[in-house]
Amino acid sequence: MASSNNGAGGPQSPAPEAIEVIRKSSLPALLLEIPAEKILAASRGAQELLGADRKSVEGHSFEDFTSDEPSGAVDLILAGRLQGYETSRQLRADNEGSIPARVWVRAFDEDIPSRRVLAIISTDAPSSPTQVPMFAEGELAPVVGTANENLLVDRINSDVEAFLGFAPEDVLGQSLLSLVSAEDMPKWLLAIAQATIARGGVTLNVRARPAEGRALVCDAFLLAMLPAPSCAFVLMPRRPGSETGAGKNGVVEQLSRLNRGIRAVSLSADLASNDLHRVPGIEQLSPRELDIVGRLLAGDRVPAIAKALFLSQSTIRNHLAHVYAKLGVSSQQGLIDLLRRSDTES
Repeated sequence: MASSNNGAGGPQSPAPEAIEVIRKSSLPALLLEIPAEKILAASRGAQELLGADRKSVEGHSFEDFTSDEPSGAVDLILAGRLQGYETSRQLRADNEGSIPARVWVRAFDEDIPSRRVLAIISTDAPSSPTQVPMFAEGELAPVVGTANENLLVDRINSDVEAFLGFAPEDVLGQSLLSLVSAEDMPKWLLAIAQATIARGGVTLNVRARPAEGRALVCDAFLLAMLPAPSCAFVLMPRRPGSETGAGKNGVVEQLSRLNRGIRAVSLSADLASNDLHRVPGIEQLSPRELDIVGRLLAGDRVPAIAKALFLSQSTIRNHLAHVYAKLGVSSQQGLIDLLRRSDTES
């Protein structure tokens, strides 16, 4: 992140209802004015991670709470070249040195260039976005996958058929570039390059190319993997009539979509890095099922998963039954053994 001072003629203050949405968010979220990175609003989770209360956080620069140098990627948002990115930061901690964190930043305003950004801080702490549901029931399912060092799609979920009209087997082995419209290919390439150079993540809006009909506007998330320039990716469809502005509903939608994208692309990268994509049938799992499997591997059990996802335990067990059928196992322990065996054999 950059740390230069904001000049005259800056943006107008955000609406009070937008500030309140962020303050009350269950996510560790910040609203920043750039390039000075002045904190305009901070949720309770963000305040706890920064080690201060709201009065000690809001009005100060985010850099006051970090101990390392910013990446400078915010300059690309100001230049209109990026809409969002992920970066590693070291948060100052009392008597404990520093706390490593990942910070996802996304342009808040529709204007280009944006002068405000939303930020979600991700750590291993309980307030991390991983403790928030990745997808709500009834949400449009995104396309989630990975591309290898030749930018050929080597894993894709079955929801690509419902969203873009392609059978998964028709996408596997194809160029990652083929998933977006020709008009958006230059910024898609730029985003891949930026993610690779920064060894982090990038978010942007692109028009996905369906099998038939007009291109579909969606939010895209890219996360660099090794060997470069392999990456995990998410194409998240926009809900018809969804608000994206700075009003109350628009801010709720922005936070929700940013969190869901972070969860999906991070889980996709984790599965790929552990070679779980080699497990027969893994590409058939839906985002919800992947979310549950990821939590199960992390040590959570059905009651804890149900509580975290605001679902009943019977619903979680139904999801797991579908996972068992797709992966050819018959129990939770069988599922865990299968996935961990794939990791150790890779």
